[in-house]
Amino acid sequence: HLARQAVAAFRGMPESEVVFQRTAKGKPYVDGGPFFSISHSADLVLCAVDKAPIGADVQVFRPVGAHLVRRVCVPEELSFVEGGAPLPERLTEAGALERFFSLWTAKEAWCKYTGASLAHLSDINTLACHDGFSFVRFRRENYAVAVCAEK
Repeated sequence: HLARQAVAAFRGMPESEVVFQRTAKGKPYVDGGPFFSISHSADLVLCAVDKAPIGADVQVFRPVGAHLVRRVCVPEELSFVEGGAPLPERLTEAGALERFFSLWTAKEAWCKYTGASLAHLSDINTLACHDGFSFVRFRRENYAVAVCAEK
């Protein structure tokens, strides 16, 4: 319902006229645009809408295992998460969690933006500059939010 409302508002049309289609991979879209991306975590829902491709993700901060951090982060990102301290087996410290989820949400947003599967999370360094797209990241209470869109 949120995506229907957002698309209708973006196009200036009644919600009843918004018709969703699905790509071969199951991603919803609307003929003629706009592009949109939806995410939810715990009790927060996010819907980003734009005239160009967009990806968005939200994640509630929660403890994660070091194995996940090592699996999805490139070396520069891993150093960023560690913040100068060795990575514990379970990430629970607030600052480290905020740093990790700022990366994780950017990676998921990039996957949604490009259409890549989550198996490709380690293919992107979200701390580096990229031609053609950029990230907007912020924190909302105990959530990390990221959007990936064309520059």
